[in-house]
Amino acid sequence: MLHALHEQNPYRWHIPLLDADALSNDHVTLLEVMPGATLEAFKLPHENYKNSKGPKSLINLKNRQEILTNLSGRSKMPLSDITDFRDLYIFSDDALDSLVAAITAAKWARGDEFGHPKADEIDDAKLKLEGRFYVPKKLPSGG
Repeated sequence: MLHALHEQNPYRWHIPLLDADALSNDHVTLLEVMPGATLEAFKLPHENYKNSKGPKSLINLKNRQEILTNLSGRSKMPLSDITDFRDLYIFSDDALDSLVAAITAAKWARGDEFGHPKADEIDDAKLKLEGRFYVPKKLPSGG
């Protein structure tokens, strides 16, 4: 999807690795993030947090509650108004993924360190076509 946007209007978007030289105030930067990988980097439940139906619905709910309780501290991002939308994040995994993606983008924008999951398994041609997922550096052990 990001490659198609880049091809459509390369002068508007800055998509890291697709056009690494285009970073400027004239471009909107688009990052592709993996909320689950971000949650894993923050040492929060990154599996079994989606879906409110089925046999794992109570486990998923408990994991979403744990994510919301610890997200601000683990991400080191102040989330002062999160309680206003707590029910939305608890009962909509899409909303929670959006919140995690927004935190990831904010951390990238402020210059936090990032890693790239499985970067060693991706060849250069594929990176140029698909870009790279952005994930905050993992917390140190015990963090």
